Amino acid sequence: MLNRIGGRFIVLAALISFFGCAGVGTEKEMPSQEVSREMVGVEAELLSAYMQDQSLLTLVDARTVGEFEAGHVNGAINVPLGDFDEVREHLTIGLDEMVLVYCKSGTRAKRLANKLFAVGYKDVRVISSHQLKFIEGEIIFANLD
Repeated sequence: MLNRIGGRFIVLAALISFFGCAGVGTEKEMPSQEVSREMVGVEAELLSAYMQDQSLLTLVDARTVGEFEAGHVNGAINVPLGDFDEVREHLTIGLDEMVLVYCKSGTRAKRLANKLFAVGYKDVRVISSHQLKFIEGEIIFANLD
């Protein structure tokens, strides 16, 4: 019995040693939120409202500059995932504003959303790729009915 308890203690000590104590002794906090499955996909009503009044939120395209220039959702700003660290300080989006992020597949949008959370943005959501239609030269919201 003592061997089993001692063995568990050694395993626990090894895990703590390997992973460390989260947040202990560090000044930099971990992001309080990451994009979860529930944050992917935006209500059709919200997308419809944006089409009527683009000041309701900030729409961010996470694709490259070339992809953005080839076509994007009307009113979107381009914050390429790969350039985030360079353009971050120039963003004029308020930390409390609602931000919707999109890309073609959703992968870059999720990664950019996580970066936005990490620097303090509080209301960031990812538009699911099935909510967008990529038509030659433009992107529109799909399934708004």
